[in-house]
Amino acid sequence: MNLILILCLISFFISIVIAAYAIPGVLYISVKKNLLDMPNERKRHSGTCSRLGGVAFLPAIFLSATLPISIFSLYDVTLLEYITPTFILTLVSSMLIYFIGVTDDIIEVRYYKKFIFQIIVSIIIVLSGNYIDNLYGLLGIYDIPIWIGIPLTIFILVFIINSVNLIDGIDGLASGLCSVAFVIFGILFILKGDVVNAILSVVSLGTLLPFFFYNVFGISGKKYKIFMGDGGALMIGLLLASLAISLFKGNAIVAGGEGTSFYVIAAISPLIIPCFDVFRVVLRRYKDHKPLFLPDTNHIHHKFIALGFSHHIVMMIIIGISACFTIFNIITSKYLNINVIIFFDILIWTTMHIILTRRIKKRNSKKIFTT
Repeated sequence: MNLILILCLISFFISIVIAAYAIPGVLYISVKKNLLDMPNERKRHSGTCSRLGGVAFLPAIFLSATLPISIFSLYDVTLLEYITPTFILTLVSSMLIYFIGVTDDIIEVRYYKKFIFQIIVSIIIVLSGNYIDNLYGLLGIYDIPIWIGIPLTIFILVFIINSVNLIDGIDGLASGLCSVAFVIFGILFILKGDVVNAILSVVSLGTLLPFFFYNVFGISGKKYKIFMGDGGALMIGLLLASLAISLFKGNAIVAGGEGTSFYVIAAISPLIIPCFDVFRVVLRRYKDHKPLFLPDTNHIHHKFIALGFSHHIVMMIIIGISACFTIFNIITSKYLNINVIIFFDILIWTTMHIILTRRIKKRNSKKIFTT
């Protein structure tokens, strides 16, 4: 077993242990101090719920990502080369966005202030050297100059962060979708020999797994449940976006698909559901002259709920759809150009929403007729 796999397994185990211990503790404190999330017209949950699940994310990810490398470096000093400026600045960015997110979960922060913080942490990621300089045939574009690549990367980072935050609308959805992405990223980074990004992928996954359990199933007979909150969603969104860009950039064009890179497709595919969904919702808000950054009930999970599915079923359906997109894209990347693949993704996504909208209208008309 090589060193990278050993480090990843140890880091993964540590993150699970810390998260599994910390998350119930955060929930207990939330109940004792009455730091709870109250139901309203948008929040249909029942029982006692805390929005502070993300509080456990920073210690779980930070300790499990740094501790194994630090300890192993006492016996093999060459491991210190993995603690690169990119690694350090990624963790610093995660800490900054974590703090603004947790602050919002406790006392509420205006959306434009959170947006400013997202731009700041995205700039830090770019300064670490993690920015896009080649689109590998996407839209027919390959090499791009730095003055385009840097603002484009900042935009993508902010967009993905908000996509993850906005898709976090029902139990298990955001953590489930992100967990699938981290599994894919972790495996690919291990195969590439990218130690730092492999570790960040597996510790993020290890942190999300215990959270997923307590978020979906709760404790004490589902009486107490915990949400990710902005503290968790923003941090996970940033890590996911940073890892996706790392996987996307610096790849040689592989054979097949007229220039489509396997790693480019693998970086994009797990993000299709949250990114396509937030793009559609923001477009709808703009069309209806509504605030672009305020929450509403037009997301994909709201459509499935409107058809009468339970939250858990909706969560499993959407994660399944995401897995299908990823599998389809990865398989076809050997034969199709990247633009053709994205076109099919958009076509499938649009067709699915048209069908859902028609079924909702049909269902509502039946209700009106029967009443």
